[in-house]
Amino acid sequence: MSKKATWCFTVRSGIHDPTPEEGESIQYNSKVYHVVLGPVEQPDSNVDYPHQHGYVKCPAAVSLTKGQAIAILKLFGAYEEGNYVHELESTRGKYHSYCFKSLSSAKSSVERAIKRGMEAIESSNLKVTSKRLKEVLSQSEGAMFVTKNKGCIDTMMGTPEVFNPRKLIINETVDSMTNLKNFKMAIQVFRRAVKKALENGFVTTHPAFNDCSRKDQVNSIVIIALLPAVCQRKRVTDKIPGLFLWGNPHCGKSFLFSQMPCYKKVSTDAEGVSRYRLEGEQGAFLIDDVDADWLFRPTNQKTLKALSIGETEQVKTFGETAAVRGFVVMTSNVTPDFLRNGPTLPEDVLPEDKMRLENEFRINANAWKRRMVSVHFTEPIEEEANFIDFDCIDLDALSKTVICEMCSSLESEKLKELFAVYHSNISQSITNEQQELVSLLFDDNE
Repeated sequence: MSKKATWCFTVRSGIHDPTPEEGESIQYNSKVYHVVLGPVEQPDSNVDYPHQHGYVKCPAAVSLTKGQAIAILKLFGAYEEGNYVHELESTRGKYHSYCFKSLSSAKSSVERAIKRGMEAIESSNLKVTSKRLKEVLSQSEGAMFVTKNKGCIDTMMGTPEVFNPRKLIINETVDSMTNLKNFKMAIQVFRRAVKKALENGFVTTHPAFNDCSRKDQVNSIVIIALLPAVCQRKRVTDKIPGLFLWGNPHCGKSFLFSQMPCYKKVSTDAEGVSRYRLEGEQGAFLIDDVDADWLFRPTNQKTLKALSIGETEQVKTFGETAAVRGFVVMTSNVTPDFLRNGPTLPEDVLPEDKMRLENEFRINANAWKRRMVSVHFTEPIEEEANFIDFDCIDLDALSKTVICEMCSSLESEKLKELFAVYHSNISQSITNEQQELVSLLFDDNE
C-alpha cells in the first residue's frame, strides 16, 4: 500500500460536525495530524446520500498508508465501515475548496485558495502584500494558478473588507434629518462660493448665460452641479455648458463634488481606455486639477468637446468601444489656456507658423468658451465638509426640490428654456411628502 502525505475521504453526514477550514488536530503514534471535514453536501451524481468531504493532512516529511489514515479517522470519530477513502488526485488547495464548496459564505474555489494564501501569510505575522501573496500561491497552487487568476488576486487585494472580514470596517452613521441638514449646508456653501467668485466675473460665449442677472448666473451654475444627482443627461444634445471652476486652492471649487458618488473622478494624468466610462449611478465627470494646456491636448479635446455640451461620444474600453454621455465639471488651480491672450510660442518660430498657431489657438479657445462657463475663485471658504450619507434617498428629494425652486426663480427666458425639459421631468417626479420634507435653501438675503 502506497504512502501519502494527504488522504481524502467521503463520509455519511451526521457522524461528525464540520471542522473549521484549518481543521482539527489529532495525535496518532506520537505525531500530530490535522483532519479537515467540510459542511454537509446533498446527494449528487456521485454520492446518493447526504455526505461530507474531508482529508487527513500529515506533518512535514511524514506520510501514511490508507489503513493508517482510516485509523486516524476512527480516532477522530468520523468513520464508518465502507466510507470512501482515497488518494489525493489534485493539489490539496483544490481539494480543500471542493470540501467547502457548499459553505453558505463560501466564495469560488479560486477565491478560497487566495484567501487561504492570505491567512497563511498572516499566520506568519507578516503583512499581506501582492508580491508575497503571489509567491505563497505559486508554492501552494502552482505558477499557472497565479498567471490565470492575476485579476482575481488583484481584486481581492483591493477589497479586503469583502474577502478578509477580520479587518475592522469603520462605519459612520448619521440620522436622516442631520444628513439632510449636512447636504443642505454643502449646497449653501457651494452657492455662496460661486456667488463670491462671480464678483470676479465669468467667461462664456454661451448665449443663455449672457444678458442675465447675477442671481440667475449663480442659480444656473448650482442647477448644473446638482442635475447629475437626480437624472441622467438626455440623449439628444441639450446644449447645457460644462463648468470650469478655477482659481486659488481652498475656495470651494470642489466642495460640493468631493463626496457625491454621481461624479466619476477622471484623473488628468491618466491616459488610455475607460477614463470616461460611467458605472452605476455615475452621470457626470469631475476632472480635477486640470493643467493649463490639458484641454488643448489631442487625446482630450475631441471627447471633452462632445461631452461638455451633452453629445454622445464613443470611447475605447478594454477590447471594445462604449458610448458615453454625461455632465462635465472641471477644476483647476491655474488659468486655463483658453482664457489666456494667446499661445506660448518659441522665440525662433517662423512668421507663417506663428500665424497658423495663433489661429489654431483662437479656434480652440473660442470652442471652449462656448462649451464652458468659467468662474474664477479667489475667496477662501472657512466651512469644513461634514459627513453625508449619499445612500439616503431623502437626498434625492432634496436635490430635486432645490433644482425646481431654482429653475422656477430664473428670470431669463433663455435659461428657463435651457433647463425646461429637466425642470419638467424632475418636478413631475417629486411627491407631496418630498415637498414637505425639504425647505428652500436660499433667499434674497444670501
